[in-house]
Amino acid sequence: MQLFQILQVAASIYLMLLVLRFITSWLRGPSQGGPGDLLRRVTDPYLRFFASIVPSRAAAGLDMSALVAFAVLMWAREIFHFRAAGFDLTLRLIGWLAASVVMQFGRWIATIFLLATLAQWWMVRYVGRTGSPLARVTEAISRPPLTLVQRYFRLGPGKDEDVYLLMATLACGVATVAMWVLNGLVVGVGPGQLPS
Repeated sequence: MQLFQILQVAASIYLMLLVLRFITSWLRGPSQGGPGDLLRRVTDPYLRFFASIVPSRAAAGLDMSALVAFAVLMWAREIFHFRAAGFDLTLRLIGWLAASVVMQFGRWIATIFLLATLAQWWMVRYVGRTGSPLARVTEAISRPPLTLVQRYFRLGPGKDEDVYLLMATLACGVATVAMWVLNGLVVGVGPGQLPS
């Protein structure tokens, strides 16, 4: 059981490193030299493995291979957690864990998109374009939902970016609520309550 506890902690630490890697890649500046280079050397082999087997780009410009790499590591961490707690790995438990991780991951992604599109809308509407690191991060994160809204909802000429951003924020809000509800349904059926 101690081995699974060690693996769970290692997976948690590596997940934090991946999050830092994603954030520094959005900022572009801090990832150059020193800690950024070390972070890339530690995380790139894992990310490259998934980039070699998963198509890297989706319609909205998301790096799907990075998302899959992150979700797989979350799933492995959960498996280590349940093994450390003494659960046997049944197909039912593995399936429940996969559904749980997908729902949690979807909830986090939807919430991040919601916050980023709301922040970007507020900046475009009230502050204007700035070159600050926060502005660059919110613009980078809000770009995929904004691209989807612009692709599927043509409002015609003369519509400002803030209208599209507001629509993207509303769409992300609906997706966030849906993911929270679905996550509650999946997680509410714990591994001990799974039907036989």
